[in-house]
Amino acid sequence: METAQEMKKKVLIVADTYYPKIDGVMRFLSEIIPRLRDDFELSLLVPDYHSHEDYFPGIQKTKLKVSKIISLSGYAPMRVSFSNLKKIRESVQAADIVFIQGPALISYVALLYGRKYGKKVIQFVHMIMWELYARNLPSGMRWITGFLRKLTISHWYNKCSLLVVPYKDLAQEMTDQGVKTEKTIARLGVDTHNFIPTDNKAEAKQKLHIDVKPVIGYLGRISKEKNVRTLVEAFERVRQKFNCTLLIVGSGTKEELSHVKNMPGVIMAGFQNNVVPYLQAMDIFVMPSLTETTSLATLEAMACGVPVISTRVGFLKQYVRKDYNGLMFPRGNTGTLVLQLEKLLGNTEKRRMMGENARGTAMIFSWDVTAERLKEILRQ
Repeated sequence: METAQEMKKKVLIVADTYYPKIDGVMRFLSEIIPRLRDDFELSLLVPDYHSHEDYFPGIQKTKLKVSKIISLSGYAPMRVSFSNLKKIRESVQAADIVFIQGPALISYVALLYGRKYGKKVIQFVHMIMWELYARNLPSGMRWITGFLRKLTISHWYNKCSLLVVPYKDLAQEMTDQGVKTEKTIARLGVDTHNFIPTDNKAEAKQKLHIDVKPVIGYLGRISKEKNVRTLVEAFERVRQKFNCTLLIVGSGTKEELSHVKNMPGVIMAGFQNNVVPYLQAMDIFVMPSLTETTSLATLEAMACGVPVISTRVGFLKQYVRKDYNGLMFPRGNTGTLVLQLEKLLGNTEKRRMMGENARGTAMIFSWDVTAERLKEILRQ
C-alpha cells in the first residue's frame, strides 16, 4: 500500500529567475512554495545566480549555468549547453507536472521536454509577452512585434496544457489574440500581516534618514518597460512647486539607472531585502509601468496604506479606483502624471483618506486563497 508521501504528485517548478534577484516571480514563489510543499513533492529548476543561501530547505533544486556575456533586462539567460539540456530533460522526466513561470529559455526548453515526454505543462502567466515585445524593442524593429506575438502564441502558449492567469480579463484578451489553450484564474495575493501602515510617517522617514517632507516612491525593477523615466520627468516638474523627495527602491539595467542617478532630490535606495520600511516612508506610490498583469509592488504599497498613482494597465485598471484609493494616468504621459501628483501633494487629507481605502482594498487579496486555488488546479 502506498504511503501519503509516495502518492503526492511530483511538481517541477521552473523559473527563469532566482535568488538573490527578487522580482514579481520570486515574490510569488516565496509565498506559494511554503504553502504547497506539504501537499506536493516539489522540486525547482532555476538559473544559478551563485547564491549560497538555501532559500527553500528540503526542496530539491537543479541550478543551470547562465551566460556570462549576455544580459536581458538585467537577467543573464541560461547558457545553451549539453549539461544544461541534460539537467532540464532529467528534471522533466522525473516530474508529474511541469509548472513553468516563464517567459525565457529555461521555461521554453522545459515546455518542449514536457510535451515530448507527455507531461502536464502548466504556465502561470506573470506578464503579457506581446506588450513586453512592443515596449522593449527598438523603434526601428517594432514592425516585428506582430510576428513575435504570433510566434509566442503558436509555439509557447498553445503548446501548454493549461494557462493560469491572475485575472479574468487577461484570459479573454489572450483568447482574442488566438491563444486556444484552456485558461483558469488564480488571483495573486499580498501579505497584509507583513505589509502594514506605519503609526508615525515622520518617524518612518527619519529611520531611513529621509527629510520629513512628502515622499513620492517607486518600488520595482528599473528597466525599459517599467518606464521610471516618466516618473523622474514628472518629479523634476513637481519639485519646482512642492518641497518633496523621490525615493526609488530597486535595481535595474545600467542604461536605465544612468537616467536616474545623481539627480537632485532623488534617493536611490537600490535593492532591499525588506522593502516594508521604505513603503511606509512613502506618501504617494507611483507605478509608471508600460505593461503589468497584477503588480505586486502596487498591492504591497496599498497594504502599507499608501495611495497610488498608476498607469492604466493590466489588473490595476480594476483595483485602483479613481479618487477612492488612487489615481491613474495614460502610459508615458508625463503631463497627466504631474497633475495627479499635484492633486495629492497639495492635499494631506486626501492622501490620508485614499491611503486608508488602499489598505482596505489590499485586504481582499490573500496568498492563502491563491495557494488553495493552485492546489486545486495541480490536483486536477
